[in-house]
Amino acid sequence: ADIEYKTFAEYDSVQNTLPEGERDGWFSRMASRRAIELKTRYKDDNSGKQFSDDFMGAFSSQFSTVLFYLLPVFALLFKLLYVRRDFYYSEHLVFAIFYYNFFYLAASVYLLMSFVPWVGELINYAIVLWMIAYLPIAMKQMYKQSWRKTIFKFVLFSFMFMFCMGVGMGISAMIILFNL
Repeated sequence: ADIEYKTFAEYDSVQNTLPEGERDGWFSRMASRRAIELKTRYKDDNSGKQFSDDFMGAFSSQFSTVLFYLLPVFALLFKLLYVRRDFYYSEHLVFAIFYYNFFYLAASVYLLMSFVPWVGELINYAIVLWMIAYLPIAMKQMYKQSWRKTIFKFVLFSFMFMFCMGVGMGISAMIILFNL
């Protein structure tokens, strides 16, 4: 049964009445304590807007940090995709750094263009299309394979990197919840 605890003392007393094997483990104990802290901090926030705003602000500010930490993973995925090619990991890492630089430049231009009222949506769509098309073009140029293999590896890489990014963002969300 899920019991809503209002204080640490209430939680601890319930845990102490349970047999040793039925008590919460270390992680569950920490998560329950954190939930009590957050409920206490946001008790006047009936709509959940303040908590949502605080969480989303912290989460969105961590996006570029998560991408930065995934840079070696980006290169490792290319090392795995091109394992039969004669490239060192460091060469894949340099490729990843170049792509990241392009991505951040294009994203910055996109954000700047969104502040200019007379710039149409067409330019922003063109920038997004450019950001998507750039990677397979760069892969074709770097690894010198056919377009069929390049597109296949681009799609495969995209799924693998999105999975890694989901894991990274999930970890980031957990860290934010424990530090909010």
